[in-house]
Amino acid sequence: MNRVLHISGLCWLFTVLAALRLGEQTASFFAFVAAGLLLGAAILKIKVPSWLAGALTAICLACVSITVYFQGFILPGSQYNGTIQTIEGVVLEKNRYPTYSSFVVRCGESGVPAGLEEKRIRGICFTGLDVEIGDVVKCKIDLKCEKSRRNSLYSRGISYEGILSGPIERTGEKVQNLQVQLFRYRSRLYSNLTSVLSGEEGEILAAMILGETEGISTALRTQYSRAGIAHLMAVSGLHLSILTGVVNAVLAALRISRRKRSIIGILFVALFMGLAGFSYSVTRAGIMMILVLCAGLFGRDTDTLTSLGAAVILILLGNPYSAYNIGLLLSYLATMSIAVFSSPMFDWLCNHLVSKPPQKIFLSHKVMYALLQTVSVTISASILTMPLVAYLFGQISLIAPLVNLILSPIIPVALFCGLLCGACSFVPFLLVLTRILGLISGGAVKAINLTAKFFADLPFAAVGATEGYLIIWLTAVVLGGTLLIVNKAGTKVKKFAAMLSLTVLLAGMLSYSVAFANPIRLIAPKYSSCIALTYNGRAVVLGEPSAPQEAEDMVSFFEANGVKQIQLLILQKEEEYFSSGTNVLKENFPIAGSIAVEQVHGFTAKVLNNVIIEIPKEDNKTATIRIGGYQIVKLWKDVPRPADIMLNSKNEIILGKRAHNVNVNDRYYGSNVIAFKAIDK
Repeated sequence: MNRVLHISGLCWLFTVLAALRLGEQTASFFAFVAAGLLLGAAILKIKVPSWLAGALTAICLACVSITVYFQGFILPGSQYNGTIQTIEGVVLEKNRYPTYSSFVVRCGESGVPAGLEEKRIRGICFTGLDVEIGDVVKCKIDLKCEKSRRNSLYSRGISYEGILSGPIERTGEKVQNLQVQLFRYRSRLYSNLTSVLSGEEGEILAAMILGETEGISTALRTQYSRAGIAHLMAVSGLHLSILTGVVNAVLAALRISRRKRSIIGILFVALFMGLAGFSYSVTRAGIMMILVLCAGLFGRDTDTLTSLGAAVILILLGNPYSAYNIGLLLSYLATMSIAVFSSPMFDWLCNHLVSKPPQKIFLSHKVMYALLQTVSVTISASILTMPLVAYLFGQISLIAPLVNLILSPIIPVALFCGLLCGACSFVPFLLVLTRILGLISGGAVKAINLTAKFFADLPFAAVGATEGYLIIWLTAVVLGGTLLIVNKAGTKVKKFAAMLSLTVLLAGMLSYSVAFANPIRLIAPKYSSCIALTYNGRAVVLGEPSAPQEAEDMVSFFEANGVKQIQLLILQKEEEYFSSGTNVLKENFPIAGSIAVEQVHGFTAKVLNNVIIEIPKEDNKTATIRIGGYQIVKLWKDVPRPADIMLNSKNEIILGKRAHNVNVNDRYYGSNVIAFKAIDK
């Protein structure tokens, strides 16, 4: 596998990941070491293999790109972190969530503090968002770029995010450039798709075509994850490959020449990249597709891994922080995994399941040949992505190959008809055709949803993998297994490695059960005022869920942690017991007791496993929770109190000195989750 560009791209990516994780200043150290090795080899006249020279060069250039990008785009304006600033700029994106709305503003060259020119800032508001894409607005935002969020924000080109500190004003100006037109077209396409197809089908179709996932319920997300088809909710290379293949087939049926099909294909890929908002996963696939089509135009051969290396280097040159974009990482690892493992996997399936070589199967059983190819690609794609999927979704699907095989003929129908439906919806006299295409794509998505629900409900559909030691073990197993396969290790070595990995897993499980078994968990939905505690099959809820979807997220969390009963429900007012969010909790769990704080004038309760909750008589907008040696303060009115961990009225978490090492997990359920060791007294 001596592909210089692929190895260079791999080294570039992991150098950026390591340097940004350790701090931008470490980039100089990595560059110095790599350059020193190259210089030493040149001075000593040592012949360096091309792949090693490419790897060292990639490390140097990656570190240089980090330094240049940090100094030119990140450092200017970094002094405003934690301050409230007035900004003026054009709205590029807007999204509505159950409990809040968000928008992204690109600051102008004037009307903003020095250093914020041309920066992108994400604003959060909890009232109606009366702006449109392309509007020039003026507002005050509490700028924040927390350490835990900075790489994620920078990967999307966003410098700060924060809550509005006042009303948002439209200046009356509108911007009509190409970038704004693309964002506006995406917004209209989303509205058209969800109006033609209402409910879950419209939201899933919008996610498959545009990557807009905010309208999808947590329950449906969980079903897709357990069934192993969560990748359908993010626009990726799979979607682009399917759509490009369908377009090419249609053009071929119209007897258009191969050269013209390649040119049209390049234009279609560029258009689709724009519609997808130039997300990194689609951009990676688009660059690779354009390279393949250009190679066909000029009569050159292509190599998947070489094209993959070129694509990732081009993306990282534009923004080194894109290495922390989850879509890019999943897309990159899945493509590399398919390129490395699909062919050996296919040969193994042919020889062991059918007992025939691939050539004979192709000649005698074309359907079987296609099925085996689909299975080999599905299994191969999951090998290198497995640790990352476990980290992101907290579970690994065991039935993904089967479900993807069943849905393989349905997914192209949903994608192609959905894209045509969205395009036709802009033309008034094509309303009938729009409805027909909507029915077809909606029926396909309905079939996907029913399939996902059926298989997700199976008890063996997925295994949980939320604990850190499991993800580390899984990563080591995948990397070690890959090295054994690539180096064609013998049977004895593979058996020894398998026994060693199993021993390490059992030791890890035993150590974890002794040190941190059955913890008390606190969940705080983002930008909400409600929190909950779970332990040993019971839960305590403080505050009213702001919306039904927020309550559904909490229900999913409770179910994943084995909750059977809500021991205590603490509300501010008695009428909150009958709100839509509270009703969702009541429909799913029995509630042993409830308290309306305004009626009891303060109380102290001992719940779960020696957890003390106290609401003082003189201040019913503050709750103090003593758990695991920490004092946690939950505020419903932002008046700071002494605490180890404080959650303000919007559930933003502020850690004190004693709790600076507390791990806050924000990957699941749209919430922040903290685990505490239970202490029996």
